[in-house]
Amino acid sequence: GGQLDVTYGALFKCLPLSEADHAAFKTLLLDRQMALVDDSMAMMGAGVSAEEKKAAGERIKETMAAYDRQVKELLGDENYRVFKAYEETQAERMQVSMFKGTLGETVQLSDEQEDSLIRGMHEARSAFKPSSGGDGQSPDASQFTPEGIERILADGAKLQELYAAKAAEILTPAQLELFKANQKQQRAMQEMGMRMAAKMFGQGPSDASAGKK
Repeated sequence: GGQLDVTYGALFKCLPLSEADHAAFKTLLLDRQMALVDDSMAMMGAGVSAEEKKAAGERIKETMAAYDRQVKELLGDENYRVFKAYEETQAERMQVSMFKGTLGETVQLSDEQEDSLIRGMHEARSAFKPSSGGDGQSPDASQFTPEGIERILADGAKLQELYAAKAAEILTPAQLELFKANQKQQRAMQEMGMRMAAKMFGQGPSDASAGKK
Protein backbone atom coordinates (compact mmCIF):
# COMPACT_ATOMS: atom_id res chain seq x y z
CA GLY A 1 0.00 0.00 0.00
CA GLY A 2 3.05 2.33 0.02
CA GLN A 3 2.56 3.17 -3.65
CA LEU A 4 -1.12 3.78 -2.96
CA ASP A 5 -0.22 6.36 -0.30
CA VAL A 6 2.10 8.10 -2.74
CA THR A 7 -0.58 8.20 -5.44
CA TYR A 8 -3.64 8.91 -3.31
CA GLY A 9 -2.15 10.40 -0.12
CA ALA A 10 -3.52 13.90 -0.75
CA LEU A 11 -6.96 12.46 -1.49
CA PHE A 12 -6.99 10.28 1.65
CA LYS A 13 -6.26 13.39 3.72
CA CYS A 14 -9.20 15.37 2.37
CA LEU A 15 -11.91 12.67 2.41
CA PRO A 16 -13.86 12.68 5.71
CA LEU A 17 -14.11 8.88 6.06
CA SER A 18 -14.36 6.66 9.13
CA GLU A 19 -11.38 4.40 9.73
CA ALA A 20 -13.31 1.36 8.51
CA ASP A 21 -14.44 3.10 5.30
CA HIS A 22 -10.94 4.43 4.76
CA ALA A 23 -9.55 0.87 4.97
CA ALA A 24 -12.31 -0.44 2.67
CA PHE A 25 -11.57 2.32 0.15
CA LYS A 26 -7.85 1.46 0.15
CA THR A 27 -8.67 -2.23 -0.35
CA LEU A 28 -10.93 -1.38 -3.29
CA LEU A 29 -8.22 0.72 -4.94
CA LEU A 30 -5.64 -2.04 -4.44
CA ASP A 31 -7.98 -4.71 -5.82
CA ARG A 32 -8.71 -2.54 -8.83
CA GLN A 33 -5.00 -2.02 -9.44
CA MET A 34 -4.35 -5.78 -9.35
CA ALA A 35 -7.30 -6.53 -11.66
CA LEU A 36 -6.10 -3.95 -14.17
CA VAL A 37 -2.58 -5.37 -14.12
CA ASP A 38 -4.00 -8.83 -14.86
CA ASP A 39 -6.14 -7.51 -17.73
CA SER A 40 -3.23 -5.49 -19.14
CA MET A 41 -0.91 -8.51 -19.06
CA ALA A 42 -3.42 -10.35 -21.24
CA MET A 43 -2.75 -7.76 -23.97
CA MET A 44 0.99 -8.22 -23.92
CA GLY A 45 3.46 -10.62 -25.39
CA ALA A 46 4.07 -11.83 -28.89
CA GLY A 47 1.35 -13.89 -30.51
CA VAL A 48 -1.60 -12.04 -28.97
CA SER A 49 -4.08 -11.51 -31.81
CA ALA A 50 -5.82 -8.22 -32.53
CA GLU A 51 -9.11 -9.83 -31.41
CA GLU A 52 -7.58 -10.92 -28.09
CA LYS A 53 -6.15 -7.43 -27.54
CA LYS A 54 -9.56 -5.91 -28.27
CA ALA A 55 -11.27 -8.33 -25.87
CA ALA A 56 -8.74 -7.50 -23.14
CA GLY A 57 -9.35 -3.79 -23.79
CA GLU A 58 -13.10 -4.34 -23.32
CA ARG A 59 -12.43 -6.27 -20.09
CA ILE A 60 -10.37 -3.35 -18.74
CA LYS A 61 -13.32 -0.98 -19.39
CA GLU A 62 -15.71 -3.37 -17.64
CA THR A 63 -13.33 -3.82 -14.68
CA MET A 64 -13.02 -0.04 -14.29
CA ALA A 65 -16.80 0.45 -14.46
CA ALA A 66 -17.44 -2.31 -11.89
CA TYR A 67 -14.93 -0.86 -9.39
CA ASP A 68 -16.26 2.61 -10.08
CA ARG A 69 -19.73 1.53 -8.95
CA GLN A 70 -18.31 0.01 -5.75
CA VAL A 71 -16.31 3.17 -4.97
CA LYS A 72 -19.40 5.34 -5.51
CA GLU A 73 -21.43 3.12 -3.20
CA LEU A 74 -18.76 3.29 -0.48
CA LEU A 75 -17.99 7.02 -0.71
CA GLY A 76 -21.38 8.54 -1.44
CA ASP A 77 -22.04 11.12 -4.17
CA GLU A 78 -20.14 14.10 -2.75
CA ASN A 79 -16.93 12.22 -1.89
CA TYR A 80 -17.18 10.28 -5.15
CA ARG A 81 -17.12 13.57 -7.09
CA VAL A 82 -13.96 14.59 -5.20
CA PHE A 83 -12.44 11.17 -6.02
CA LYS A 84 -13.23 11.46 -9.76
CA ALA A 85 -11.83 15.00 -9.97
CA TYR A 86 -8.69 13.75 -8.21
CA GLU A 87 -8.29 10.81 -10.60
CA GLU A 88 -8.72 13.06 -13.63
CA THR A 89 -5.69 15.10 -12.57
CA GLN A 90 -3.68 11.98 -11.62
CA ALA A 91 -1.24 12.25 -14.53
CA GLU A 92 -0.48 15.88 -13.68
CA ARG A 93 -0.19 15.14 -9.96
CA MET A 94 2.45 12.49 -10.68
CA GLN A 95 4.41 14.83 -12.94
CA VAL A 96 4.29 17.70 -10.46
CA SER A 97 5.25 15.33 -7.65
CA MET A 98 8.30 14.14 -9.63
CA PHE A 99 9.18 17.76 -10.39
CA LYS A 100 8.92 18.71 -6.70
CA GLY A 101 11.27 15.87 -5.85
CA THR A 102 14.01 17.52 -7.91
CA LEU A 103 13.77 20.95 -6.25
CA GLY A 104 16.22 22.24 -3.69
CA GLU A 105 15.23 24.14 -0.55
CA THR A 106 15.56 27.55 -2.22
CA VAL A 107 13.06 26.93 -5.00
CA GLN A 108 10.33 24.89 -3.32
CA LEU A 109 6.78 25.27 -4.66
CA SER A 110 4.14 26.83 -2.43
CA ASP A 111 0.94 24.79 -1.99
CA GLU A 112 -0.84 27.41 -4.07
CA GLN A 113 1.66 27.09 -6.92
CA GLU A 114 1.43 23.31 -6.81
CA ASP A 115 -2.35 23.38 -6.96
CA SER A 116 -2.38 25.95 -9.79
CA LEU A 117 0.23 23.99 -11.75
CA ILE A 118 -1.75 20.72 -11.49
CA ARG A 119 -4.95 22.51 -12.54
CA GLY A 120 -3.27 24.44 -15.36
CA MET A 121 -1.59 21.33 -16.78
CA HIS A 122 -4.86 19.41 -16.59
CA GLU A 123 -6.68 22.21 -18.47
CA ALA A 124 -3.99 22.11 -21.16
CA ARG A 125 -4.31 18.32 -21.53
CA SER A 126 -8.13 18.46 -21.56
CA ALA A 127 -8.06 20.96 -24.45
CA PHE A 128 -5.34 19.06 -26.35
CA LYS A 129 -6.34 16.78 -29.25
CA PRO A 130 -3.60 14.18 -29.79
CA SER A 131 -2.94 13.13 -33.40
CA SER A 132 -2.43 9.57 -32.15
CA GLY A 133 -6.04 9.38 -30.89
CA GLY A 134 -6.97 8.51 -27.31
CA ASP A 135 -6.23 10.91 -24.46
CA GLY A 136 -2.50 11.14 -25.04
CA GLN A 137 -1.88 9.58 -21.61
CA SER A 138 -2.68 5.90 -21.83
CA PRO A 139 -2.09 4.55 -25.34
CA ASP A 140 -3.63 1.16 -26.09
CA ALA A 141 -1.72 -1.86 -27.34
CA SER A 142 -2.62 -1.26 -30.99
CA GLN A 143 -0.58 1.96 -30.96
CA PHE A 144 2.69 0.22 -30.14
CA THR A 145 3.99 0.15 -33.70
CA PRO A 146 7.11 2.17 -34.54
CA GLU A 147 4.97 4.70 -36.44
CA GLY A 148 2.39 4.85 -33.64
CA ILE A 149 5.11 5.45 -31.07
CA GLU A 150 6.55 8.34 -33.11
CA ARG A 151 3.07 9.92 -33.18
CA ILE A 152 2.59 9.47 -29.41
CA LEU A 153 6.01 10.99 -28.70
CA ALA A 154 5.36 13.92 -31.05
CA ASP A 155 2.08 14.54 -29.22
CA GLY A 156 3.95 14.36 -25.92
CA ALA A 157 6.37 17.05 -27.09
CA LYS A 158 3.48 19.36 -28.12
CA LEU A 159 1.70 18.79 -24.82
CA GLN A 160 4.86 19.62 -22.89
CA GLU A 161 5.06 22.95 -24.73
CA LEU A 162 1.51 23.69 -23.55
CA TYR A 163 2.45 22.65 -20.00
CA ALA A 164 5.47 24.98 -20.10
CA ALA A 165 3.26 27.88 -21.24
CA LYS A 166 0.92 27.27 -18.27
CA ALA A 167 3.88 26.88 -15.91
CA ALA A 168 5.31 30.21 -17.09
CA GLU A 169 2.22 31.93 -15.65
CA ILE A 170 2.63 30.25 -12.24
CA LEU A 171 6.33 29.66 -11.56
CA THR A 172 9.28 31.98 -11.01
CA PRO A 173 11.88 32.04 -13.84
CA ALA A 174 14.22 29.82 -11.77
CA GLN A 175 11.44 27.32 -11.07
CA LEU A 176 10.37 27.37 -14.73
CA GLU A 177 13.85 26.43 -15.96
CA LEU A 178 13.88 23.47 -13.56
CA PHE A 179 10.34 22.52 -14.63
CA LYS A 180 11.36 22.41 -18.30
CA ALA A 181 14.47 20.36 -17.50
CA ASN A 182 12.40 17.91 -15.46
CA GLN A 183 9.79 17.60 -18.22
CA LYS A 184 12.57 16.78 -20.67
CA GLN A 185 13.79 14.06 -18.33
CA GLN A 186 10.27 12.63 -17.91
CA ARG A 187 9.88 12.62 -21.70
CA ALA A 188 13.10 10.64 -22.11
CA MET A 189 11.79 8.09 -19.60
CA GLN A 190 8.48 7.88 -21.45
CA GLU A 191 10.29 7.33 -24.75
CA MET A 192 12.38 4.54 -23.27
CA GLY A 193 9.27 2.91 -21.79
CA MET A 194 7.43 3.11 -25.12
CA ARG A 195 10.26 1.50 -27.04
CA MET A 196 10.50 -1.29 -24.48
CA ALA A 197 6.73 -1.81 -24.70
CA ALA A 198 6.95 -2.01 -28.50
CA LYS A 199 9.50 -4.82 -28.19
CA MET A 200 7.27 -6.65 -25.68
CA PHE A 201 4.33 -6.39 -28.07
CA GLY A 202 6.51 -7.99 -30.70
CA GLN A 203 6.61 -4.85 -32.85
CA GLY A 204 10.34 -4.40 -33.21
CA PRO A 205 11.77 -1.10 -34.50
CA SER A 206 11.22 -0.61 -38.24
CA ASP A 207 13.11 1.47 -40.74
CA ALA A 208 10.47 4.17 -40.43
CA SER A 209 11.57 4.99 -36.90
CA ALA A 210 15.25 5.05 -37.85
CA GLY A 211 14.77 8.27 -39.82
CA LYS A 212 14.11 10.32 -36.67
CA LYS A 213 15.33 13.87 -36.36
